[in-house]
Order: sequence, then structure tokens, then C-alpha cells
Amino acid sequence: MAQAFQKNKLIFDGETVAEQLRQARQASGYTIEKAAKEVGINVKYLRALEHDDFNVLPAGVYGKNFLREYAQFLCLPEKSLVALYEQEVKYSRKEPKVELFSKQVVRSWDLLATPRLLRNISLALVVAVCMGYLVYSLNRIVAPPLLVLQYPIENAVVDKSGVEIRGSAEPETTLTINGEAVLMDYQGNFAKEVQLKKGINTITVCAEKRYGQKQIVSRQVLVKG
Repeated sequence: MAQAFQKNKLIFDGETVAEQLRQARQASGYTIEKAAKEVGINVKYLRALEHDDFNVLPAGVYGKNFLREYAQFLCLPEKSLVALYEQEVKYSRKEPKVELFSKQVVRSWDLLATPRLLRNISLALVVAVCMGYLVYSLNRIVAPPLLVLQYPIENAVVDKSGVEIRGSAEPETTLTINGEAVLMDYQGNFAKEVQLKKGINTITVCAEKRYGQKQIVSRQVLVKG
């Protein structure tokens, strides 16, 4: 207890390293910039020494060497200042920041923040999936249905009046050939025999969704006489 008391008394009751350095420089009439130029030490390190900001100083012997050189420049007892500096550093140097998963003792805030972050990420993913599904569903509703006409081909020439129209369309659509309703199987395939007249005939196949647009495919067929 006596030893701890002496250390605290040395640091807190007496003048600190920073106070002694600052008072000596001011008494000599030097600005901190001019002192830094004269002693050859970066001004940010002299400011750190004069303001007890030890975390700015290099660790180990470099920080002590800066203090020794500055103390010599200001005609201060370097040995006693270095001893006081070592004790002040011991009590004031901050421990390095450690991430959550490497801490031996986890703060309660970290335990609360991590589930909250995961919950927010999960909520964002759910919202994104729902929005994607909504856009996909709306697109399926308003987009024209798929319609493929396999036969007849474009500008077909036939020698008989009866022609089978074959193709496939998107299920759950209304299909007509030249205005007449045509049934499809559960896969969307359809086939219908259509009677044509001699000469050029136009075959129009139309697939229409209940709330969407129409998809129309037309073919011209020539029936030879």
C-alpha cells in the first residue's frame, strides 16, 4: 500500500512531465514550433509530451529518447523526468482495442448489439425477398403470356383444305385460333384442325391472361387449287 501511495503521490501531487516541460519551454521564451526545430524532433511529439498524450509517442525507447533530448534542450534533469514518464505511461497508456470475438470479458452492450445487428440483417433479407417476389408476381400478371406456334410455318404452302394448328402457350391463359376458343392440356400444348379456303389464308392465334396483355401470332398459309 505504501509503494502504491508513493506512486500516486509522485504522479498526481507533484508536477507531471508535461507540466515541467511546458513551464521550462515557456520560461525559455521558445514557442513549441521553434523548440521542435531547434531540438530536431517532430512538433507533434513535443506537443504529446507537453500534454500527457503518450499514445501519440512511439512505444519503447523512442519515446524515452525524445524526452531525454527535449529535457537536455530545456536544461531539465533527464533521469528523474524519464523515471516519472515511465510511471505516468504505466498508469495512462490505453490498452489496444480488441474486437468482440477476441475479448476475454464481453461487455453487455456487445451482447445486446450483436443479436440486434443479426435481427436487422435478417429483417432486411426478408423484406428484399418479399419485394423481389412481389415484382416477379406483378411482372407475371402484366406481361404478355408465352405463345409458340409450331405449325404451320410462316408462308406455308399446302395442297389440302384441312390444316392442324399446333403449338404451346403459357398455362392458365385463354387461347383462340381465328377467334374460336381452343383447349390446352395441363402443360399448355394445343392442337386444332382448321379448315381453309383455296388461296391465301391468315391464321391468327391469340393467348390472353386474365389481367394481362395479349400475345398474338399470325401465319399465312397458301392452299393450292
